[in-house]
Amino acid sequence: MQFDEYLAAHGVRVAPLEDFPGYLVEVGLPEDWKPVEAAPGVRAWAWMADPQLEVFCANAVLTMHRLSVTIDPTEVFAMLCEQQLHMLAGSVEHSRSLTDAVDGPGILGVLETRIPSERGTLDSTSITRVLTKGGQTFIAQLTLTALPDSRVDRLGIWVTVTTAERVDPGGGGPR
Repeated sequence: MQFDEYLAAHGVRVAPLEDFPGYLVEVGLPEDWKPVEAAPGVRAWAWMADPQLEVFCANAVLTMHRLSVTIDPTEVFAMLCEQQLHMLAGSVEHSRSLTDAVDGPGILGVLETRIPSERGTLDSTSITRVLTKGGQTFIAQLTLTALPDSRVDRLGIWVTVTTAERVDPGGGGPR
């Protein structure tokens, strides 16, 4: 079952979030990535130094949501994968992995897909963190999309969810 189908069938409320209460969500990107305007609950970046910029600009998009109920994180990841594979016609799963997160609570899932487009095939890698707390489910998903032969530093792009607070090096406290 796709994630959106599950939500509709069970009347689950979903809210976009800027932050997870009690957690720190961090995204790692190489220095030459630039933030682009996004919507509530969404952060986006583009690799403006992409040598293939005229064809397609490698990009990363973080979405964060809170569900009004607790759902098993492994089930959430499976449903999100099904939704992503059906969202764009012709998408093909390349690999999928799921493990317990080692840097904080919840699970860490990775889905790699190939997506046909007018610009040729695109590679998409979604890194998904799902955790439950207080009768709610929290989802952070970072999706990197690039041309298959892009020189983008795929290993330098990550998302973590920890219980630690980030401390402002300027002494201003957590941010």
